[in-house]
Amino acid sequence: MKDLNRALKEYQGHFGENYPLCVSGTRSTEEIIADIELCIDSGKMAEPPEYGEDEDY
Repeated sequence: MKDLNRALKEYQGHFGENYPLCVSGTRSTEEIIADIELCIDSGKMAEPPEYGEDEDY
């Protein structure tokens, strides 16, 4: 996979949910695609971040 949009569609097709892009704010496109490929290959969905109630983001 080299195209982010295609990778996101494959993730959605595989898991039935969108990839949590909020976890990728500081990553390059290549790193995001690699993570999506790893998720699909391992069968494990990406974990969204946990937000604290008293934290400002």
